[in-house]
Amino acid sequence: MITALVTENKIDIDTLTASVRSDKAGAVATFSGDVRNHDENRDVLSLTYEIHPSAQAVIEEIANRIAKKHEIINAAVVHRYGQIPIGDSAFVVVVSSAHRGPAFDACQEIVDVVKTELPKSGNIKMSTSSKCGPKTSSTNSTFLSPVPISPEFIVG
Repeated sequence: MITALVTENKIDIDTLTASVRSDKAGAVATFSGDVRNHDENRDVLSLTYEIHPSAQAVIEEIANRIAKKHEIINAAVVHRYGQIPIGDSAFVVVVSSAHRGPAFDACQEIVDVVKTELPKSGNIKMSTSSKCGPKTSSTNSTFLSPVPISPEFIVG
């Protein structure tokens, strides 16, 4: 079974891992993209993702396409949106396969393709200090996926 989801809810890696386990699987590969507390030598105060309405269909297509390419038994791919606290997972991929090679390959490819193809925008709120240290004030840094997103299509 291939599961793909965009959600505002906290991602539970243990539940996702349990969902891909199978007696046929000898390997489970996991990636968790977590919100870290620093970027560009500054403290990160928060991360917020907004998604395009097509994001659910896109993540499903990516997961299914790559799972078919590799010998995947089960896969779970989840990308979170909204405000995500430091330390929480923003993006998780868990795949199972009979052998480690296909599991690792599929996991990495799903991560790479979702990173470039999922229509989303993110806002990182950072400290203005030049090194990781006390949080005094903040600035915003925005990055966009290669897919342009018009403001009227942003879910938020």
